[in-house]
Amino acid sequence: MPAPRGGDDTKGLTSSSCVTPTADREGPTDSAGSDTHAQNATLIEYPEGQAHGVTLWLQLNDDNGVYDRFTDAQRRLNNERGQNADSQNPHDLGSISASWTNGTDTVGFFSSGAEYGDHSDGKFTQYYKQILNLYEDIDSATIAHNPAKCRVEIHKRESGLCYKDGNEYTWPAGWITGQQHEGTLLKIQLSYINSPGEGIARAFELLEATGLVSRQDLASPITETVRFSGLESHHRIHKNHEKDAIDTLRDSAKLVATEGDGKEKAAIEKGHHQIYSFRNNRIDFLGFDTSLSWTYRGDEYTDSIDQHYLKVYRHTNAEDFAETRPQAHPKIEIKADGAYPGPAWNAVKRQLDTILNAHTSDFAGVPESGLVEDLYHDGPDQDTITTPSPNQYRINLREYFTSHGLKKDIISLLVNNRSDSAKDILYTVIRLGRKVTYDELKAETGLTKRTIRKWVKRLEELAIVDRSQSGKMFIRMSDFVREHLRSWIDKIKPVGDTKREIRNRKQERIKARESDESDSPTPATVATDGGSEIRASPRDTTETPPTPPPAPAEPNSTGPPD
Repeated sequence: MPAPRGGDDTKGLTSSSCVTPTADREGPTDSAGSDTHAQNATLIEYPEGQAHGVTLWLQLNDDNGVYDRFTDAQRRLNNERGQNADSQNPHDLGSISASWTNGTDTVGFFSSGAEYGDHSDGKFTQYYKQILNLYEDIDSATIAHNPAKCRVEIHKRESGLCYKDGNEYTWPAGWITGQQHEGTLLKIQLSYINSPGEGIARAFELLEATGLVSRQDLASPITETVRFSGLESHHRIHKNHEKDAIDTLRDSAKLVATEGDGKEKAAIEKGHHQIYSFRNNRIDFLGFDTSLSWTYRGDEYTDSIDQHYLKVYRHTNAEDFAETRPQAHPKIEIKADGAYPGPAWNAVKRQLDTILNAHTSDFAGVPESGLVEDLYHDGPDQDTITTPSPNQYRINLREYFTSHGLKKDIISLLVNNRSDSAKDILYTVIRLGRKVTYDELKAETGLTKRTIRKWVKRLEELAIVDRSQSGKMFIRMSDFVREHLRSWIDKIKPVGDTKREIRNRKQERIKARESDESDSPTPATVATDGGSEIRASPRDTTETPPTPPPAPAEPNSTGPPD
């Protein structure tokens, strides 16, 4: 059933126009995806993503009584102060120990002009939206630093509203009857809720705390006007997996940009967060099903998510935090653009988690142990769900990189080499994206330090890595080299596949050494670069790197920059 397009406060509410009820059909209460897509996918069990940001919309059957109450209060407080309140100078409506916070905050109250109003006697009268938010220090207009948010805008909805140019102002109709309702509209901006009902309860708690309305004034919500928009779901991952997550999103961005309208932000941006992201309307090209279905009061409804937004981001000061703090680690997140009826929550969340978990667990290879616990996400202990990861992703990825003629073994060191040692060392240094110790390389690859030292020496001779010593020996790689090498190593498969292969080889190497040690009662001593010793069997089969040909020269360059 169609839903009218809204004005300034409901521009994001266009998706629900394609909601279609289908009576007398049996099916799941809510779902995302079809049986056909599930058959062409691998099922993965992985922790559920944590819902993050979202905006709720709700109208009251109150003849705009709540809106009028707050508008009158704003006018009175402005007159008493002799100055209009705004976001930098809000009115103080008292304190609140909200159920979604851990302390006491101040309720701030101000208004802001809306795009709608009233035309009478040839004159336009602008209406104002009334806004409530929590403040840590209201005198300095410092917003409360609570991870869980709740900000409420109060709007007027009645017939006769218009824009300044005189054109009619409309808003979405109810998603059951198609009827447009009058009455106060609440726009509620939230984070960390698990259902629309939880978000509405927060908003009502904040409204009541002002003392301007009672629960009875809020007792008439219109169910078919409940919508949510911009729902997000995320995982917090260990910083060692940040490069993998970013590179995986880059791969997906390249693929969807070949179909439809994929838009990629091609670099890490600096601002409040460091971020890599892309928005697209063809996530189905990766093999994901974008269709939705859910039931409400016996009727089944269908819709689709037409555009998704994926990103990896972290706190600007993440590197300054101790590794034990969650803020030291990044998040990978997905958002559903558009708005959907309240009962579609579980279906939308399920689709988001399907795409999120495929990118995190399967494509980027982040194990459950690589998830980080914080206040709202239980990390590896988060409840698990089973979702499909499309096989089509690998097919498309292989075709994309093959069709663009990217070289698989462009580094001569890796050509015709029976050993995977150099490849595993290179990949680990590229993946971690920072200085790496010999101990870390040993832990990641299962190679002996003797093998690592020999290969690092060869790589250093080719100006691919360099070594520095400050208490420990570090191996580092310039960003220039790292970005180029990554596109040359196993780019016809997801990074997660390569990581799993390295883990398997690591276990094989450890088992082989344990077997050799058990067969030889008198192992020889081999000194390591760190001053400690490791044992090597007289039958040691540690790979000796072949002498590589000279490294290919960069035009007009004497080597990679630092």
